[in-house]
Formats: sequence, structure tokens, C-alpha cells
Amino acid sequence: MEVASRIKQLDQRYKEGVEELKRCEERVKRCASDAASGESALRACEERIQSARSELSSVAFDASEFDRLEARVSGLERECSGLRRSLEEAESEVSSSVQFRYTDPEPGFDRSRVKGVVAELIEVREERYSQAVEVAAGGKLYQVVVDSEKTGELLLKKGRLQRRVTIIPLNRIKHRTLPQAKVAQAQRVAPRGQVQLALMLVGYEKSVQEAIEYVFGSTLVCESLEVARKVTFNPAIRARTVTVEGDVFEPSGIVEGGSRRRGAPVLSLLAKANKVRGELDAKERELDASSRELSEMRKRAEKYRSAKSALELALHNLEVLEKAEGVAEEALVREVKEEYEKVKREASEKKEEARRQSEELRGLEKALEACASERVRVEGVLKQNSVKKAKLEKARSESVE
Repeated sequence: MEVASRIKQLDQRYKEGVEELKRCEERVKRCASDAASGESALRACEERIQSARSELSSVAFDASEFDRLEARVSGLERECSGLRRSLEEAESEVSSSVQFRYTDPEPGFDRSRVKGVVAELIEVREERYSQAVEVAAGGKLYQVVVDSEKTGELLLKKGRLQRRVTIIPLNRIKHRTLPQAKVAQAQRVAPRGQVQLALMLVGYEKSVQEAIEYVFGSTLVCESLEVARKVTFNPAIRARTVTVEGDVFEPSGIVEGGSRRRGAPVLSLLAKANKVRGELDAKERELDASSRELSEMRKRAEKYRSAKSALELALHNLEVLEKAEGVAEEALVREVKEEYEKVKREASEKKEEARRQSEELRGLEKALEACASERVRVEGVLKQNSVKKAKLEKARSESVE
């Protein structure tokens, strides 16, 4: 019984060792599965990296060009700001007589019907003639040009004008321009280039031609007092003249001259303001175009930064995964391998012990069998001896009788 119990215990230990070995093998399989999952995560991360790189390369963005354009826009903004200040200063120097403000005299009034003050409708071709042109125009320089007398009436009645004005309606104005023959005669009287029609010294839009001819069409501009006197009082000419310095000769004999108000002529100030305004308009157009371009580039920059951030994040995740996978896998595999080898070794030892015990058991069983045989033999001999003894005793009894 003791031998059987020991064999049973050895079998149980052997079975437990086999089960532990199976569990170890399962852990190895799970480790392999986890490693496969890690590889899958790594592949997914690499795919995201490739996608982010493709997205990044598809964005047409040049960082240096973006910086250059930003600097350009900032520069233009500063230039426009400076020009606005210059324009305000230039306009503040211009007489308020040149400024014409009004309220719309009726709902839906078309402001293009009001052309503006004569001074603002012309451009002196050469600055040195500004004084002469201003004097040639006289008070007409500040008159207001409109498309018709109806518009003029509306402005006078309902325009809430801030000052008294004279209005020139283009559809009614009767102008008187010096005949070309008189102009030619005046140019023959004076040295070459010394006499010009005032109208030729200014530029203007064709739409206001009638009004500008009315203002400048009957005055000649002369280079000197002597030339002006000759031209004005020539019997074949007898036209109003103005010198470059602003002296006036009338055919009636009236002469006007002397010191004038200090400061630059109104037309020079207007020309200065118009020049600044033109520069400002050009810069604002350039700024608007550059700003639109910068706005579009900012969109691309945002898309580029987003793609770049996605790429950097994916690369970081890949690095983290690779490190984590490497450390975890190495540690787990090492642990499972050690445990596997330990259990395998123990199982082998137990199996060997079971084998030895099994052989010992078989030896014991053979010994038992031999003992049993011997016992049977002995019992047979004893039985035979008993029979012989009984026979002897019987024989002895019979002989006694």
C-alpha cells in the first residue's frame, strides 16, 4: 500500500508539472501575440507618418517667402500710415474754399452729377505755372461744376451748403475761347515759347471740358511783363494776359500785380495733396493685393503647420512605441523564457524521478510476485507435510490397536 500511495503521489506531481509547462507555453504564445499587436501598432504609426509626409509635401508653402511677404505687408502698412498723415497735412494747407460739402438734396441722389470744384478738376502740367493758372482762373477757380442747372438748383435749395458758391451747369454754360488766329498772332508777337493759352497749361477730364474752357479759354499766359504788355495791348489781339509771376493785364488798361499772399499757390498745394493721394492710392492697392496674397499664404501656412505637427507627433509616437515595445518585449520574453526553462527543468526532473520510481515499483512488484510464488510453494509443501503427518498419525493409531 505504501508503494502504491507513493506512485500515486509521483504521478500527481508529474501531471502538475505538465500542466505548469502548458501554462508557460500559453504565456509564450500570448507574448508572441502581444508582439504581433505591437508590430501592428508600429505599422499603423508608420502609415500615419507616410500620410503626414505626403500631406506636408503637397502643401505649396515656402517659409522664407511667407516671412518676406509678411515683412512686405508690414512695410506697406507703415508707408500707407505715413502717406495718410502726409495727406492730412497737405489737405489742411488747402483753403476751405476748395472743399465743397453738401447733403444729398433728395433720396437716392447720384453724386456723380456733381463734378466738383474747378480747382480739383484740373492738373497744372508744370508746377512753375501754378501761380499764373490760379490767377488766370480768379474766382472761377472755386466755382462748382455740375451736370445741369436742375442739379444746381437742388444743391442750392436742399443741399445744406456751408458757404456761398457759384455753380457752373455743363448743359448751359456758354464759354468763349480765344480764336486760334489770335493765339497764333500773340505767339508771333512774342519770342518763341513766351506765350501760351492758359487752357493748354492744365489737364482735365473730357467730361468737364466745357467748364474748363469757360474758365481758362480766354486768357493767355506770358513769361514776362514786357511780353504780357505787348500781347494785351496789341490792336490785333487785345486779350487778357497773366504773367508767370501772377501779374494781370486787361485789354481795358487795368493792370494788377504786386505782392501776393504768403505761401504756395492753392493749385500747388492741391497738386501736392493729389500727388500724395495718388501715391497713397497706389500703395493701398499694392497693400490690398499683398494682403490678399498673405491671407492665402496664411491658410497654406496653417495647413503646413498642421501637417508638420501631425508628422512630428507621429514620429514621436513611433519613437515611444519602439522604445516601449523593445523594453516590454525583452523583459517579458526574458521572464517567460526563464520561467519556461525552470518549469521545463522541474518537469524533466519530476519525469525522471517518476521513471526511477516506476522502475523501483516494477522491481518491488516482481519481488512481491516472487514472494507470492514462494508462499504458494511453501503452503503446498506445508499442506503435503500436513497430509503426511495425518497419515502417519493414522497409521500409528492403527498399529497401536
